[in-house]
Amino acid sequence: GGPDSTVLYAIPVLTIFLSALVDISANIIVSLVVMGCVGVIFYIDLMVAPFPEVKNGAWETLFAIAWVMTMAMAVGLYTKFQSNRLLLMARQELEQRKLAQAELARVNESKDRFLAYISHEIRNPLQMIMSPLEEMKEMDAAERAVILDSYLDTMALHSETVVRLLDDVLTLFK
Repeated sequence: GGPDSTVLYAIPVLTIFLSALVDISANIIVSLVVMGCVGVIFYIDLMVAPFPEVKNGAWETLFAIAWVMTMAMAVGLYTKFQSNRLLLMARQELEQRKLAQAELARVNESKDRFLAYISHEIRNPLQMIMSPLEEMKEMDAAERAVILDSYLDTMALHSETVVRLLDDVLTLFK
C-alpha cells in the first residue's frame, strides 16, 4: 500500500483500456473518479500511516499518476478522433465503390444491348448467305447452273453487308 505501491502505477492502464472499450465521455468520467479515489487514498495514507522510506512525496506521486492518466485520456481522445476519421474515410470509399459498381452495371447493360444488336444484324445477312448454299446442295448440277448467278449475287451482297458491319464494329472499338 501507500505511495510506493506498484499497483497504483498500473491505474493509468485502466484509462487506456476504457478508451478502447467505451465512449470517450465515459472514459473521462471514470478516469476522474479513479484519480479522485487515488487522491483520497493518498490523503488518508498520509494522515494514518506515513511512509518515511518513500523518497518522493505522496502528492508528487499522485501528480505523476494524474499526469499519466491525463496523457492516457489524451491518447484515448486522439484514438477516438482517428477512428472516427478512418470510419469516415471507409464510408466515403464504400460510397465511391457503390457508385463505381452502378456505373459498371450500366456499362455492362449497354454492352449486352450492343452485342445483342450486332449479333442480330450479322445473323440476318449470314442467313441470306447460308440459305442459298443449303438450297444449292440439294439441287442437281442443271438446276444449280440456272440459278447460280442469282444466288451468287445475293450471297455477295450480304457478304459485303457482314464485312461492312464488322468494319464498323472494329472502327468503333479503335
